[in-house]
Amino acid sequence: MNKQPTIFLSYSWSDKEIAYIIDSDFQKLNMTLIRDERNAPYRTSIEEFMQQIGKSDLAIMLISDGFLKSKNCMYEVLELLNTKELEKRILPVILEDTNFLNIQSRTKYYDYWDEEIKKTKENLDKYVTQDFFNEFKHQKNIRNMLDIFFVKVSDLKTEKFQDIWLKAPLFKTFRDRANLKGSCGKCDYKFICGGCRARSAAYHNGDMLNGDPGCIMGVKGAKSA
Repeated sequence: MNKQPTIFLSYSWSDKEIAYIIDSDFQKLNMTLIRDERNAPYRTSIEEFMQQIGKSDLAIMLISDGFLKSKNCMYEVLELLNTKELEKRILPVILEDTNFLNIQSRTKYYDYWDEEIKKTKENLDKYVTQDFFNEFKHQKNIRNMLDIFFVKVSDLKTEKFQDIWLKAPLFKTFRDRANLKGSCGKCDYKFICGGCRARSAAYHNGDMLNGDPGCIMGVKGAKSA
């Protein structure tokens, strides 16, 4: 049976509501995303958590204005770029408040990070402390790779969040539990549980709507075997 891929959800806290929608839909497929609210409890190193994106099989990135101005989100971008496999691992979702695919619209982000670097450099020169030095170095790294990130993502076919989540036939099919087949289709609990679509696909030769072979209920939950 195929191993379920590890998927990291990268997003700005200003986009938490959209992240919750995506996380909830994957939960319905019995696929648990790696995200801060679940996998970074109290006293967890934020830096070590963010480094997990480089070890994940895939990374869903909710790219928004807040994302492109967040040092934590951009740290995760750096980690993914360092794997040299960004194009293979990233699942970019472009939110409505940014249009960086237009090259002229990218200048606002170059200007934003140039200004952040300038302010941090002034504080570093004034106070000469390790924290401002670390911040300055991090911001410089972001600025130096920002254009590379834009070019790589722009070369991929991308979709707006609303189009993917609300209109994509695949997700519309998943949301309608009446489409389930096999033991899941007959189960009394299908509108509560729904089974694991990943296990179903692995066991039934790609058929993600068939019965979940790992279900502890099996045919017991079905109205008829």
